[in-house]
Amino acid sequence: MPIKSFISGFGGARHEITEVCMINAEISGLPFNISVHPVEEIGIMDGKEIGIIVGATTMEEWEIIPIPKTKDLDLSGLEKREFVEL
Repeated sequence: MPIKSFISGFGGARHEITEVCMINAEISGLPFNISVHPVEEIGIMDGKEIGIIVGATTMEEWEIIPIPKTKDLDLSGLEKREFVEL
């Protein structure tokens, strides 16, 4: 889906954002969907390439809570979801 491009700074660099798309994602076997802005390369952290950055609004929507002390995530919000098939 085309969008009006904008510049965003993350991963130690400036990136021109030119598109947005929806993907189905999964953390620890728990599925959710997310709107993303693809870029070629984000950067490296702790010697590992960063593949995705999940923003605060997505984390709030799916009740994903960071635990900085242990570098982990509280996924109880994703775990407690109930789906109703219509």
